[in-house]
Amino acid sequence: MSQPIPWRRIVAEGTIIVVSILLAFWIDAWWTERQVRADEREAIVQLVDDFRANAEHLQTIRNVHETALDAAYELLARGGMGGQPQSEATTAELVFLSLRAWTFDPLLGGTNSLIQSGRLNILTNSELRVALAGWPDIVEDLTGDEWTENRTTFERIGPYLISKGAMYDALRSAGRLQRLDGQPRSDLSGLVSDPVFMEMMSWRVNSLENILLEVDTVEASIQEILGLLEAN
Repeated sequence: MSQPIPWRRIVAEGTIIVVSILLAFWIDAWWTERQVRADEREAIVQLVDDFRANAEHLQTIRNVHETALDAAYELLARGGMGGQPQSEATTAELVFLSLRAWTFDPLLGGTNSLIQSGRLNILTNSELRVALAGWPDIVEDLTGDEWTENRTTFERIGPYLISKGAMYDALRSAGRLQRLDGQPRSDLSGLVSDPVFMEMMSWRVNSLENILLEVDTVEASIQEILGLLEAN
């Protein structure tokens, strides 16, 4: 006579196996999610530090560009090309300040690490992901124009001043060539009546104004991203 099939035991053992498998999957998923959230917290801390430093650095860059723009405007005013002269600085000092050429060099390590590794999705805030994904392009718009302007300054204005024997006087007046003997031969006041130089200054004013508009865009992006980061 055949033995009865122990259905109760079979069902119980099967249930235990299924529950054990599901529990293992749940524990694994829970642990993975916990690690992802820990990675997210670590990434956010790094990004906050990066963007706070970027905000501070951008303010320094803004100050340099605004100083250069003010100096260029003053030179145009002295040449009768708009406005009234206001500065007591010599023309040589203004020339030096107008040619200062700094470039925004932000910290991109944390952002690029997330984007290039494909781990941007560890951030739960979708707005933050979108803002970070677009951040490198916003920076590139600014730095690209800065580099273009700097190259033009050194390739056009610099050589022109050298050809006029004015570059060293501008540097001496600004205290940048202290090791060289002698005082500036001139305060370079004649440059404001030089139509070629004044045209270059007018062009530089336009370029600096555009650059400062892009600085505004970068600053707004930094503040947006910092707000999203600090809200997490």
